[in-house]
Amino acid sequence: KHLEYSLSSLPNRVFPNPKVALEQYPTSVHLTSSIVLTALSKNDAGPGTTILDLGCGTGMLGLGFALVRSDMVYLVDCDPEA
Repeated sequence: KHLEYSLSSLPNRVFPNPKVALEQYPTSVHLTSSIVLTALSKNDAGPGTTILDLGCGTGMLGLGFALVRSDMVYLVDCDPEA
């Protein structure tokens, strides 16, 4: 719940004109927390790990991985408006 609370306090970015071809949609705080905590439980995230989010969109997943103290978090997107 701590991670979910921390994520919910961040500004909520959305795509004003989502591009269907790029599958742009917001990642909810609940879904982000679930993904990050699953990766953390498998030692795929957190201290000592590097995260690469290809197609990061609004960056919510990357922020979640940063909040659990992953060493490096890289966010890459082909859309300059992301």
